[in-house]
Amino acid sequence: MSTNSFLFLIGLIVILQYSCEENKNERVKHEVDPIALAHNDSAFSIYTKIVSGELTDSNYEDVYMYLDSAIKIDKTFTDSYLNKAFFLAQNERYDDALSILLKATKINKQFTEGYMQI
Repeated sequence: MSTNSFLFLIGLIVILQYSCEENKNERVKHEVDPIALAHNDSAFSIYTKIVSGELTDSNYEDVYMYLDSAIKIDKTFTDSYLNKAFFLAQNERYDDALSILLKATKINKQFTEGYMQI
């Protein structure tokens, strides 16, 4: 996939995610497990350091580890699925990203962001 195609895909994901905000407010609110949320946040912290150059691309495995842990702790915390799919796509692991989104939509039928990004 070319750089332009990848940027288009990321832009489309962002647009679709924001278009789902209205539906989000109508959904039943889910109380996210605080440990899952902390692991999700740790993944973002590592990602930020990778982007800034403080860490190398090899640290993406740590990002995936934290997100896998967040998903394992709280299977209905769809942000972790969405984040993992985004990070996988950034590393051109599109099949893996698609697999994560499909898994999320099977677990949570109301996960419209996952459906929209597939």
